[in-house]
Amino acid sequence: MNHDQNRRTGDPGARPKKFQSPDPPSGHLSEPFAARGAEVRAILKEQDFRFEKKWGQNFLTDANLLEAVVRDSGTGPGDLAVEVGAGAGALTLALSRAAGQVVAFEIDQRLRPVLARTLEGRANVTLRFEDVLKADLSDLSDPARPFRLVANLPYYITTPVVMRFLEGGFPLKSLTVMVQKEVAERFAAGPEDPNYGAVSAVLAFYGIPRICRTVSRNLFIPRPEVDSALFHLDCVRRFFPRDEALFFRTVKAAFAMRRKTLVNNLAALGLDKSEAADLLKALGFSEQVRGEKLSPADFVRLSDALSERGIKG
Repeated sequence: MNHDQNRRTGDPGARPKKFQSPDPPSGHLSEPFAARGAEVRAILKEQDFRFEKKWGQNFLTDANLLEAVVRDSGTGPGDLAVEVGAGAGALTLALSRAAGQVVAFEIDQRLRPVLARTLEGRANVTLRFEDVLKADLSDLSDPARPFRLVANLPYYITTPVVMRFLEGGFPLKSLTVMVQKEVAERFAAGPEDPNYGAVSAVLAFYGIPRICRTVSRNLFIPRPEVDSALFHLDCVRRFFPRDEALFFRTVKAAFAMRRKTLVNNLAALGLDKSEAADLLKALGFSEQVRGEKLSPADFVRLSDALSERGIKG
């Protein structure tokens, strides 16, 4: 097993689990909830719901997988869970059984009658029929009310949603998102992994990333063309650069042109090649080093050195 895989799972001896088909009923899964997965599918059929490609709608209804997502998210009785993309409400329902309170966003107004049926009697669920990228989220900003973000995200809004919550100063405890497998691999990648890039370094800045499990495309309705993976970020700050904005500028510059060395890419921050080479040498790096070799901690050292030279974010 390679080191990148160890780091992504957060367990030196484990691979991400894969759901290929529904597991046998778990000892933690009550029969009433197991039945609700079939109920959700029946409600969709009853309401003659038509899936919209523009919303990237691929719903989860397998009860065992839903329970696993909730468990991997760490959601417990005292938690506020925020869901993006309630869909048919299957994950919302699972979260409502584990969390103290659930706030679920859904952009598709046509799902109102579906969700009214799926979530009937769930008093701890608040539905917001809004575009989460445009919605006023100030009510989620109270530091005394931290929350866990849990979502099954369509490809086209994955990074914007994740970054809105991470960059917005919200009191996030964790972030757990079902995304395309290749996206999760980019999110969780470490230095020297071919998937490592600016988004990988930024996510590691905000917390501890890992892939919890990969998920077969066969567990979604309608069936997408690719497999997915559940990405989790424990939002624990480990890095404290002198100038946070400069840290992000430095990461962006380092990966702006991947084939070029840092000596060349640092020109975007106002350094000529000679200055950049001297700076990298002083930090113990080769003049030929590229951005993908640097860890988030290395980028902190580099941005701090740039800050000392008067460069600002």
